[in-house]
Amino acid sequence: MRLILVRHGEALPGPEDFKRPLSPGGRRHIQELARYFKTLPLSGIEILHSDRFRAVETARILADTLGIQSLRADAGLSPNGRYMQLIDNIKVMAIERPSLILLVVGHLPFLGDMAEVLLAGKRVSFLPATAAGLSSEVSGSWRLDFIRSPADA
Repeated sequence: MRLILVRHGEALPGPEDFKRPLSPGGRRHIQELARYFKTLPLSGIEILHSDRFRAVETARILADTLGIQSLRADAGLSPNGRYMQLIDNIKVMAIERPSLILLVVGHLPFLGDMAEVLLAGKRVSFLPATAAGLSSEVSGSWRLDFIRSPADA
């Protein structure tokens, strides 16, 4: 199984965190990330995303660019969500659906904490519009395949 963790693009500043949209630069960075994904051998991708607007917007840009039909919102992917529950679900999916590519669009600290657990303590820095690609090993461990941030574009 492959797992791609994506932090939403940069959001506009504002008082109402739940509804903040992406900034124009944030949209552009996610579009650049989507174009990068098109260069990779990815097929059969499913997207799971936070229900906060900036994550929804990020997921839609990725889905539209990559032609992905399977998008699902999960309120548990909030910044302080329960990442251990998702990790348990992912471990089951890795066994049951080893060819699955799951793209998870979320926030900090959730994504950083989740990556650290899966990568046995290795910390990944998630700037806005950063993606980290992980693969499951037969042993049940995970390896880091790539990190892509706007600075790499």
